Amino acid sequence: MGRPLRVTKTLRKVYESIKDNPGIKSKEVVKKSEIHPTSVFNMLLWLQQINLIHRVFDTDRQYQCYVTNVDIEEVFKQQEELYKEFVAQRDANAVVEMENEEDKLLDSLHTFSFTQAHLKIIKENKGMRRTPLAKKLGISKLELTVGLDKLKRKSINS
Repeated sequence: MGRPLRVTKTLRKVYESIKDNPGIKSKEVVKKSEIHPTSVFNMLLWLQQINLIHRVFDTDRQYQCYVTNVDIEEVFKQQEELYKEFVAQRDANAVVEMENEEDKLLDSLHTFSFTQAHLKIIKENKGMRRTPLAKKLGISKLELTVGLDKLKRKSINS
């Protein structure tokens, strides 16, 4: 199940615009509600999905919107309950903080530094892309990137 609809003031504003003006077109909903057109479009889709409105394609190639006879307060209560369940489930599945396990890759990157031979090859091949340069140095591209970053920080701090 995806995240359920959270009923907001703007969503209610769009719904009320349709309720007060049966057959209103999407563009008119934007004007009456003073909400961004993309947001209104998304809200119309949500309202249609939870069966609070239905849209009819008319001869002007635009949708006319009508409210259904579904009780809006009941739907909102259901959505709030779904949201509370969603939050509870999300919190229950939250990532548990990892224990300080030994991470060999991270440790090796932390202690990595270039040799004098590495630095000489890097200076001789300044314009070379990182992948072929890493091959030429005999190290991984990740090690090259970390090492270059360390050199850059060292030159900035000097």
